[in-house]
Amino acid sequence: MIKIGLAAFGMSGQVFHAPLITDTEGLLLKGAVQRPGKERKVSLHDRYPEAHGYESYAALLADPDLDVVVVNTPQELHYEQALLALEAGKHVVVEKPATLTYQQITQLYEVAERVGRSVVVFQNRRWDADFLTLKEVVSSGVLGHVVQYESTFNRWRNYLELGSWKEVPNEGSGLLYNLGSHLIDQVVHLFGAPATVFGIVKAERKGSQVVDAFQVVLQYADGLTANLRSSYLVAEPVPKFAVHGDLGSFVKYGLDVQEGHLKAGLVPSTKTNWGQEEEANWATLYTEKSGRPVRAAIPSIAGSYQSFYQGLHDHLVDGAPAPVDAFAPAMTIKIIEAVMESSAKGRIVRV
Repeated sequence: MIKIGLAAFGMSGQVFHAPLITDTEGLLLKGAVQRPGKERKVSLHDRYPEAHGYESYAALLADPDLDVVVVNTPQELHYEQALLALEAGKHVVVEKPATLTYQQITQLYEVAERVGRSVVVFQNRRWDADFLTLKEVVSSGVLGHVVQYESTFNRWRNYLELGSWKEVPNEGSGLLYNLGSHLIDQVVHLFGAPATVFGIVKAERKGSQVVDAFQVVLQYADGLTANLRSSYLVAEPVPKFAVHGDLGSFVKYGLDVQEGHLKAGLVPSTKTNWGQEEEANWATLYTEKSGRPVRAAIPSIAGSYQSFYQGLHDHLVDGAPAPVDAFAPAMTIKIIEAVMESSAKGRIVRV
C-alpha cells in the first residue's frame, strides 16, 4: 500500500488528486495539509474521515509513514517544496508547471536520481479523450506526414476574477504557465522537441495584470509547424485540435468530460463509460479513397485520468516506467522560457 499526502486540499486536491488516489487500488490517501483556523468551503475530514490533517508542510514531510508527497500548491512553491520532499526521502508528484525555470526542473530530476526517489509531473491531459484519440490517429499513419498541428485551450471570461490567485502577477502566473503547460506537453509528447520557438504573450482583458492570451509557434526540423493558442476572450468555440498531413486532416471540437465528472463527485470506478464522449463530440477525419474525399466521424477513445495514478502505483511497486517521464516536462519548461524570450525580443528563438 503506497501512502500519499497532499501539500494542499484546494481545488486540485479536491477535484483531481484525492478522488483519483482513493479510487486506485494499492494507493492510500494518508492525509493533506490543512492549516488550523483557516476557513474553507470543503473539509478534508468531511470527505475523507480517516485522512490525517497536517498542520503544516513540515509536519507532512516529517511523517515517516508517508511514501509520496503531491506538491499541488501554487506554482511558485513547486520547486522548493518538491526539493524538500525529495530530501525528506519521499517520492514526489508535482502539479504542472513543475517549476518556473528549466534549471530548476533539471535540478529536481538530478536530486531525485541522487536520493533514489522519483519525481513525476501530473500532466493529466495526456489522458484526455481527444488527445488519446489524436495520438492513435497520428501513430496509425492515416494522416501521412503531419505538417500542421493546431491546438487551442480557450475560455470566455471577459472580466477579472477579483481575489483569484490567477489574476495576481506573481512569477509564473498567467495562461502560458497554466494552460500552456498542457498544450506544450502534449505536442512534445507526440513529436519531441522543436527546433525553434516563436511566441506572443499579452494581456487582452481591460485591467489584466497577467498573461491572459498567448500564441506559440513551434517549428520542427521535418517541416511540422505546431500552433498553440489560448485566450480568455473566445466566446465562440473553435477546433480544440486541427491536425493536417499529406494524406488527410483530423478536426476535433469540445473539451474532455472528466473534469466535469470529478467536480460532480464521480470517480472512474463508479461512473459507467467513464471518460467517454457523446457521439456528437467525436472528431472528424478527412481523407481520400480512390481520389474521392471521405469524411468520417472517429469514435473517441475514453479519457483515462486514472491511468496516471495507476501508472504511479505500477512504477513504485513493480518498477514499471513512470506514467510521465522526465523529458517532456523539462522540455515544456524550456519552451515556456523560450516563448517569454521570443515575445520580449520579437524574434524566433532556438531551443
